[in-house]
Amino acid sequence: MKFILLSDVHLVYKNLVCRLDDLFITQFQKLEFIWKYAKENCYPILQAGDFTDIERSWYLLPELISFFEKYSGVPFYCVRGSHDNYMYSEQTNHATIMGALERAGHAIVLGHKEIG
Repeated sequence: MKFILLSDVHLVYKNLVCRLDDLFITQFQKLEFIWKYAKENCYPILQAGDFTDIERSWYLLPELISFFEKYSGVPFYCVRGSHDNYMYSEQTNHATIMGALERAGHAIVLGHKEIG
């Protein structure tokens, strides 16, 4: 089985002062390339932690929801990284971007349930 592996994407909403380009646009262009390739080739995407840089960046969430709705046929499996957890607590995982994506059906978070 072939798949696409991502790790430490660290998506952000605000541009970093050290960037000369518009990081928000650039990172979504890169995601677009990856998801389009995955969709064309029927590859699932595995994300090995730290998909976002700030686990509760609520300005980023609507953009991600729109993006995942566009690519709804691409399976997206994730493992939580340190930036995907709020206060390093299992009890607050539902109140993070990763938790919202999981509840919306856009991500399958591995580690607490079986694949199948």
